[in-house]
Amino acid sequence: SQIWAAGKKYVYTFRFGPTGMALVGVEIKGWETSGGTGDAKPEGYAMTVNADIAGTGIHSREALPTDAGSSAMYDRDKFYDGDQIRILQTKGDAPTLPVGTTNECNYQLTLSDSKETWVATPVANGLNYIAGATYRAFYPVTHDRILLDQSTAEYFRQSNLMQSRTLTPTSTQLSFTGGDALTHAYSRVTLKFALNSTSATDYTFTFSGNGIQDGTTTGTQYIKMLKENESNTYTAIVSPITATVDGTTTRTLNVSLTVGGVTYPAQLQCACAVNTHYTYTLTIHNDILVSTSHSIAEWKTGTTTSGELDEGTGTGGN
Repeated sequence: SQIWAAGKKYVYTFRFGPTGMALVGVEIKGWETSGGTGDAKPEGYAMTVNADIAGTGIHSREALPTDAGSSAMYDRDKFYDGDQIRILQTKGDAPTLPVGTTNECNYQLTLSDSKETWVATPVANGLNYIAGATYRAFYPVTHDRILLDQSTAEYFRQSNLMQSRTLTPTSTQLSFTGGDALTHAYSRVTLKFALNSTSATDYTFTFSGNGIQDGTTTGTQYIKMLKENESNTYTAIVSPITATVDGTTTRTLNVSLTVGGVTYPAQLQCACAVNTHYTYTLTIHNDILVSTSHSIAEWKTGTTTSGELDEGTGTGGN
């Protein structure tokens, strides 16, 4: 059923199969032309998808690096052959769509003869164009929360949500690229320990803060960070500050470093903004763990500010 508007020409496409005839598409054309007008809305036709990650531009696709230490294993700056994104299609105020359509589908990047294609997985669940529906893309498709244990590349990747803006296309072309590309939904914190000759086997540390996993918990949450290839460098995804309470615009991050049986605590004040990467260099000075430098960078774009950190009160070794 469809409400017919005056001055429009409606073309219905049917497909015949073993079980009978089925409607597969409706094209709306301006009556005054034979080729359609700019407001034609081919409802029922499959969406054509393209997607990229913001900050580094559109890349030629390639196979995922096999080096286990490559940052691409846990923090993508581009999509690789075989990567999947989840696309949510929403009609009105809730993801409820007409009978015969789906509101969610994964699309996989496939390379063939240097040609890249995002293919619905499974194909039968591919999204069709619906006038007025909105679309949003997410990566990775397995993400459901920030994990407290991010000590492996895979656990970090699963925590590292990227998402697009909400799009309302007027055709079957669905492009999450350029200004509509996927961006990081959370914050990233990296700690670099400058401990002179102390090796990684001679110290331990904990990283914690209120709400750093879910953004709401008032109690302390501990995250196990991922060790990067660079010496004495660790990184983690944390929940961003998306709403201020009583004017609070920063979160206290607690680092407790133990060297040779002596514990050195430090408190770092962090704005934890969306799509932002914070890096702190920490060292022991006069028996106090202090930050000697810090940087704040928009994720992947290289827009960076740096300087001395106004850290919280440090205490001597215990």
